[in-house]
Amino acid sequence: MKSMHDAGPKTSLLGEEADAALSSFRRRNKILILVFLLFSVCITVVIAVLIIYLVRNKSSMSGKSNLFNPALQAFCFVAYNRASCINTFNPIISGKSVSDPNQIFTLSLQHAIKELENVIPLVQSNTVRIRDGNDQTVAAFKNCSTSLLDALSRIRDAVGRMRANPFVEAQSDEERAEMVSRITAVEENLGSCIEDLATVEATDVREVRAKVFDVKAYVNSGGDFLSGSTRFFRRTGVIVLLIGV
Repeated sequence: MKSMHDAGPKTSLLGEEADAALSSFRRRNKILILVFLLFSVCITVVIAVLIIYLVRNKSSMSGKSNLFNPALQAFCFVAYNRASCINTFNPIISGKSVSDPNQIFTLSLQHAIKELENVIPLVQSNTVRIRDGNDQTVAAFKNCSTSLLDALSRIRDAVGRMRANPFVEAQSDEERAEMVSRITAVEENLGSCIEDLATVEATDVREVRAKVFDVKAYVNSGGDFLSGSTRFFRRTGVIVLLIGV
């Protein structure tokens, strides 16, 4: 009887120890799980930060590489404002494999075409909208529309010529002279439109005029490159990539 009586407390004590051990085991597991979760979150945050840093750094390096792109430097070397030329064409050549200034010249014309195709409908819609308005305003829009259409046709022809012979240095003197004449005519077309729209006072018209100014900037830079290259050919008969210092 005494041994059975003594066994009761021992069994109870063993049960309490087992419960305590189980409880301790569970607490330890919870702590381990919590630590693992915190570690996973930290790793995820670190990886996310690294990815963001690498993406931004790549974008920044891409922009810097464009700034020192030899082809872009050569293209803008003869520009009236080299810094403005580089800033204008950086977005255009971004993400493209450009190794020759002739490529940038063609891209400048293609971009001008794209912008004109967006601007011309705006001018034409304004022409229709004010058909019964002031005669001077109507004439300004009609003249501008005609000038832009002429410019678009000439630029498309110039792009076609560059596709047939994509290197200015490989073109004959007559071909280069014809290209210079064509680009000069485009500049005059765009300038005429800008002057016509200057006579119209309206916010939306000023916005259209600003877009035409942007197109003219692309064409002017292309014209500077073409004219500068042509003058150089006349003096030497060869081409050199003039990299700015």
